[in-house]
Amino acid sequence: MILRTRRARGAPREAWSGGWAPRKAWSAAARVPREAWSAGLLAAALLAGCGPAGKPAKPGAFLPADRRVRLIRELPPERQLTLGPAGVPEPATFRSFIGPCSTLVGYLPAGWIASTPSGCRRLVIRPVRGGRALSTSAVVVEFAPPEMDSTQVYDLALAEHLVAWQWREEHRDPWTLREADFARWVGLKHTIGRTLVGRHSGRYFWISAYYPLEVADYMVPRFRAILDAWIWTDTGDPLDPRIAHRRVQSKK
Repeated sequence: MILRTRRARGAPREAWSGGWAPRKAWSAAARVPREAWSAGLLAAALLAGCGPAGKPAKPGAFLPADRRVRLIRELPPERQLTLGPAGVPEPATFRSFIGPCSTLVGYLPAGWIASTPSGCRRLVIRPVRGGRALSTSAVVVEFAPPEMDSTQVYDLALAEHLVAWQWREEHRDPWTLREADFARWVGLKHTIGRTLVGRHSGRYFWISAYYPLEVADYMVPRFRAILDAWIWTDTGDPLDPRIAHRRVQSKK
């Protein structure tokens, strides 16, 4: 599936810290053609149990298939957010998208492109700026096979064409099992990035974002906004448990 939206701009810088340890790398993937989702196809995929299986790492109520379909169908198509690059508020339009096999839903900056080159296993989000796709930047989400253990996952999560890699001792996000900062080559371009490893419904996954240093101010806040908008369709819970907690508190 490929979803194309309109253009968005601008954003803040975040420093990268820590020492570096060079490591080995693995494969890349390509894009696949556009695929339209209908309510019937969504229901069939959800009833078949496509996506992460088993119990979640943190217990939560599972939604029946009809509620999962409704969650997807009733997702507002557009959301207006305010990003704050360098402390200066900047309005930005984000558009809804559906993740691999309806495992998750969320929002992308208008104009960015999402594709699933490996079916339910992989989601590739390509930034678009000034009408051009940034070929040396991406956000990639990968789901490990259900039988894979944590040791295998941490090894598989290593970025390809690495220059350097460092697992962080402190977590930036409460839902992660491990986090890493890295530097890698994308073609002839040197990029920096981060990898976040988590587990949902008994299955490991990891999210990697990379980009050249000169577009960090553009990429970092948009990457954060994508994570903040992430919703698991099997439970209806956000990726970040702090967001769910804030929603509960706001209703009191």
